[in-house]
Amino acid sequence: MASVVRIELEERRILVDGKRVGMRPKTFDLLALLASRPDHLFSKESLIDRIWAGRAVSPDVLPGCIREIRRALGDAARAPEWIETVQGTGYRCLRAPDLSVADNNNARASTISGPSLPGPRPECPTVGVLPFASRAPGTDHFAQALARDIAIGLARTRWLTVAASASAEALTPGSGRKAASKALDVAYLVEGALQKADEGLALQVALVDAQKEKILWADRITRRGSDVLELMEEVCTQIVAAVEREIQLHEQKRAMIAPVRGVAPWIGLHRGMSILQQQDRATLALAASTLRAAARADPACARIAAARSWHAWQEHFFGIAQDRETNLQKASDLAMESIDLDPQDPLGHWALGRVRWLSGDLEAAAENLERSVLLNPSFAVGHYSLGYTLYLTGQEIEAIRCCETAIRLSPLDPMAFAFHCIMAHLLCFDGKKEEALHHARRIADHPNVHAFALAVAAWVSEICGNRRAAMDCLAHIRKKWPDYSRGDYMAALFHQSPWYPAERKRAIEQAFDRLGF
Repeated sequence: MASVVRIELEERRILVDGKRVGMRPKTFDLLALLASRPDHLFSKESLIDRIWAGRAVSPDVLPGCIREIRRALGDAARAPEWIETVQGTGYRCLRAPDLSVADNNNARASTISGPSLPGPRPECPTVGVLPFASRAPGTDHFAQALARDIAIGLARTRWLTVAASASAEALTPGSGRKAASKALDVAYLVEGALQKADEGLALQVALVDAQKEKILWADRITRRGSDVLELMEEVCTQIVAAVEREIQLHEQKRAMIAPVRGVAPWIGLHRGMSILQQQDRATLALAASTLRAAARADPACARIAAARSWHAWQEHFFGIAQDRETNLQKASDLAMESIDLDPQDPLGHWALGRVRWLSGDLEAAAENLERSVLLNPSFAVGHYSLGYTLYLTGQEIEAIRCCETAIRLSPLDPMAFAFHCIMAHLLCFDGKKEEALHHARRIADHPNVHAFALAVAAWVSEICGNRRAAMDCLAHIRKKWPDYSRGDYMAALFHQSPWYPAERKRAIEQAFDRLGF
């Protein structure tokens, strides 16, 4: 009969039949990772990457740790009850031990048997949507419905923990923000007021840091039209996108100033995502170490796996992966792991879609990206990525529609320069020069812009008649990325696509010739 095994993650302690057993730190990390996903086959390569941060280790190290685990658990290699060896591939944990996980305040621990159910992680930001005030006759039920729809929309992001609407509606009218925050046990509050205006709706809405009573974001949104339900759906989608973006930015700021040692996995995730959003190849190593640490601390977090997939994607995109094929496979494996951990999280489907269009499987990429925006219609980067994929297949009208949606949902997004790249490109060749120049300016002014996007802004500006703006873009490239060349740009994915029109490629080449790039 198998032993009763309890793993206390916070205390880094193993109990076998109630007795504590000794285990080296890396061996403990390995057991915790295997136990986090019972019946899942981990490859040897993925275990080394997760536990030893991808460092070169002796071939005997991993089997030695497995033997140590078996001795501690009283397990046998030939007739395993806990750890199974799959020859030539890797290892799997055959049964679920008890995992003790401390809560956010370290005040108590709960024991869970088996793998955790998909859903928000324990350290997810918490938000409550307060009942919206109605400032016009006949809008009471619309205000209530809109607040409920926003709460549902935020819950669909899969990384925010949202207070139930019934609890928010049960609050005493006039309760202060701190009292509401305490009653709902949330860090953020969304509040608003609805009224009719100019044959449509007008909504004043704000996101508040409840403990500091600080408004993080506020807007007045107006929509005209006779179909109130359609207007409400549009307003709801826009608000969810804005609130999600602002909470993410606020959490990333907190993560960047958090202590480095002993960092919580959710802080590590936000820190890593913040670094990746800089689109800077020089910081990718820091992002890798940060996300690996987060993955070791919480192996079952779907969003951490998706973020690590995006990191591998960037290594491939920026051309710094030593083995590009292996790197792309790693990005795919991590995206699949994210989906396996939580099939309802849009970030995993987005990560897999990005990998697939980078590998040239555009039809499969579109399916994954459509799934990501279906799961979260407010996912601005998901809409852009779908638009880019459609663009790669020559579906330009649909691509423009997707990118317009992304810009409307998140005009200040850390990835917004990419939204404008597609718009500038397509509008330029559609003869809409002023609109194309507008998007080129938005590219050049974006704080996260990278060399590829600036090169787009340069040739768009040149073709559309603004030589000075084009030269400014190239000067920016030469200053920040002195090794970036015309060849790097022309090696981009869409230029290699069989559908890409030869006359457009010639026009871009000629623009670079005139600019001396």
